[in-house]
Amino acid sequence: MLVAIIGHEIMHGFVALKFGDTTAQDAGRLKINPLLHIDLVGSILLPALLFLVNAPFLFGWAKPVPVRMDRVIYRGGYFGAFAVSIAGVAYNFALAILTALLIYAFNGGILAGFFEYFSNPNFVALLVIYFFLQLLIYNVVLAVFNLIPIPPLDGSNVLAYLGLMFRNDFFARLFERVPPMVGMVVLMIILSTPLSSIISVPVQTIINLLL
Repeated sequence: MLVAIIGHEIMHGFVALKFGDTTAQDAGRLKINPLLHIDLVGSILLPALLFLVNAPFLFGWAKPVPVRMDRVIYRGGYFGAFAVSIAGVAYNFALAILTALLIYAFNGGILAGFFEYFSNPNFVALLVIYFFLQLLIYNVVLAVFNLIPIPPLDGSNVLAYLGLMFRNDFFARLFERVPPMVGMVVLMIILSTPLSSIISVPVQTIINLLL
């Protein structure tokens, strides 16, 4: 989960840097050291609590990587802002695809013989495949979840800047009026009710496709 979440946040700052915004770099937040990105509540306590109570979903977050969208827009226009907004989701989908390829490679593919070098190859194979499978699942879930167009999720910024790219400010004005706390309440309602199928159906479809 941390690989998926932390990488997601770093990519926002990395793409922003490509468009001239050095805020994340100056804050030292483009490093992969997890200690720089872990949020005590969002990365540890809340996911652990949900896991222990056998909740139907896991929810969490890392410390957001700081980005100055005004600087990004100055250098890259609304396309730059769109690219920064979707960078985390793109990372998650890319890592999910890579993980699916690794599962295939290790599980009967060109790297299947790798496990023969261990004293207990079946155990190592099971551990590696299970890790990759969980990594795939978490990345797909995080990508789909973040594409929901409700502030403060990335999907709202993606849709707003996509509209602005085509000179339509409807979504930008709409999402500007939605306080982040209201958005979080709506998201929790979605996750804890049958409305969660909005997420679970595309997640399961994508996972099945990748596997």
